Amino acid sequence: MTHLETRGFSVGALLIAFQLHAEPPAELPVLPFGFCIIPEMNYIPEVEGWSECTRDEVPEELKRATAAWNKSSPLVEKQVTPAMARQLSRWAKKEMEKYVKVPKPLSLELEPITANKAQGKFVFGCTLDVLPSHHPLVHRWLKAFVLWDRDSDTIVRVTITIRGEALE
Repeated sequence: MTHLETRGFSVGALLIAFQLHAEPPAELPVLPFGFCIIPEMNYIPEVEGWSECTRDEVPEELKRATAAWNKSSPLVEKQVTPAMARQLSRWAKKEMEKYVKVPKPLSLELEPITANKAQGKFVFGCTLDVLPSHHPLVHRWLKAFVLWDRDSDTIVRVTITIRGEALE
């Protein structure tokens, strides 16, 4: 599958964002970074394609990205709704019908996920909530992935998605 990029967003992600939020309500704040929503378990190039990193490898980057996230998370919080989470769900549609509240606030601790150190870009993530599941062995989480740029010391994009795994 080819991923076309438009200002850092895949075309598919932009179409999904458009479908879910074709006319954003006037009360939603304008974000100083990209905001992307990706259906459950869909491919995210920076998350799946870059090298994994740990806290020990990127302590200064984690500190700076966390400071940016703590300033920006209240803006993101207004964007993330139960309806959005329900629309992102691919397998637990029936179970998600009862999902009515995303925990607030979103000022959660970031964890390093991946990095493209040559470009100075890092992905940090956090779990926003544990979600209902369609099977007892499947565990699902509402996730935020924060793409942060070291050179400009800014968040480039926040991606909201659902990730899950079968835990035995």
